[in-house]
Amino acid sequence: SYPAQRWVIHNNRGVAYERLKRFEEAVAAYREALAVIESIRGFLRTEKLKLAWGERTRRVYERLIDLLYRMGRGSEAFPYSERCRARTFLDLLAQGPVGTLENVADEGIRSGVVEPSVIEADLREVVQGLPDDTAVLEYFTTEKALYLWLITRGKVADPIRIAVERETLLAQVLAFRQAIETPPQRGKEVDALLDLLRQARDLYDLLLAPVARDIAGYAHLVVVPSGPLYYLPFAALYDCPGCRERALQGGTYQIERTTVTYLPSLTTLKYAQEKRLSATAQPMLFALGDPDSGNPSYRRLPGAQEEVRAIARLFTPPPQPTVVLGGDATQTALRLEGTGARHVVLSTHGIFNPLNPMYSYLLVAPSAQDDEKLHTHEVFGLGLRADLVTLSACETLLPSLRAAERQVRAVRGGGEDEPVVIPPELLERITSGDELVGLTRAFIYAGTPTVVSTLWSVYDESTRHLMVAFYRRLLAAQTDKAQALRQAQLLLLRDPLYRHPVHWAPFVLYGDWR
Repeated sequence: SYPAQRWVIHNNRGVAYERLKRFEEAVAAYREALAVIESIRGFLRTEKLKLAWGERTRRVYERLIDLLYRMGRGSEAFPYSERCRARTFLDLLAQGPVGTLENVADEGIRSGVVEPSVIEADLREVVQGLPDDTAVLEYFTTEKALYLWLITRGKVADPIRIAVERETLLAQVLAFRQAIETPPQRGKEVDALLDLLRQARDLYDLLLAPVARDIAGYAHLVVVPSGPLYYLPFAALYDCPGCRERALQGGTYQIERTTVTYLPSLTTLKYAQEKRLSATAQPMLFALGDPDSGNPSYRRLPGAQEEVRAIARLFTPPPQPTVVLGGDATQTALRLEGTGARHVVLSTHGIFNPLNPMYSYLLVAPSAQDDEKLHTHEVFGLGLRADLVTLSACETLLPSLRAAERQVRAVRGGGEDEPVVIPPELLERITSGDELVGLTRAFIYAGTPTVVSTLWSVYDESTRHLMVAFYRRLLAAQTDKAQALRQAQLLLLRDPLYRHPVHWAPFVLYGDWR
């Protein structure tokens, strides 16, 4: 029968069995539904099938994970969290332009089929290979709850069910983000800070407190986010039990306790580690800053020029660092000179397309060969050999509802006064994490094991301080990437001018942290 009908039939059987409390049969039906979904996900072409393979297919994973948890078999649910993330990635590719699948380097992805057995084998390998000082927190959002797995020293603990609805979690994350990004009114600075710390404390209590004792002895925390959590700076979550009013200022940010890095999925680490081993050994820097796109809608970034020049001064030739600015900061320059560099810094605007994340882009200068937009789907074909790509000064993830509305206007070509209404279904899509998978993992599959990006628009001065401190520590070969970033963030946190999280919290490291 038609596959799009078969998985629906199996899913409906699962729902019916659940209502009848015939749970074993429900589990079997959901697994049959997922087998159909996963067997054909890479071959979808029509819009009808793409839509069918969207939110409805994710619901099958959610139902199965929730049911296994309620049956006391939460350990069996963990691989389905990973399989759902792989499915999300492939669905995103299927929504992209013709030829996208052929641009992806990994053979299993190119074919559009990644067998569940391969995903689970990779997952076991990554879990067994985790360093002793590293704890992984993998989250999975469902409509009514959030599931959390703790992975340490080769073991996956039974999941913790956090009773928070996805809609409530989204509102809480966006409110926190808005509190960070909104400058306080004059005379209201202390009140604004206390409100920010309260929200950071509440999110800590929700997301980290359930495993706080378990992760206390670990130096490094890896977060595998889900849904709205992709836009949350875990480094800025704040532990201050029972604190009220001004006592809130006596707490501790998570970044003061551990390094914090991220992965789109735990299995991504295997591919990132392979990319690190094959990265070029030549310590060359390619830095692109303040491109002149010719588009008056986007302000120039003179601070980006100062930033990339300051970073370049840290590199001792040979080889000579390559810095391209203004009209020279083109896709062509990146393809010709950047693909062989060990360090790539792109300091420019990032535009998120909430309607199709594969068309999100980094702004560059136009050339005879290319336009001013380096789209996510084009990143897959770059063929990088970099050990680290840094996306600085970019809104590479969803900043806030207000910024999402601006992005919709930019995509549509509308003016600032054009009214924009983001319907709930679109809001749910753009907070599902797909666009991060499309951009960050695009760079990983393009050849780099590690991407440092920003969660919101950053300030020129503090960004330059942080980036220079980050690269200075990294190049000194005294620490790994995660520690170098943490030390740079702590440097700003301890500076009275930059202690506010808006300056140091937006910087996140995805991929291999070593």
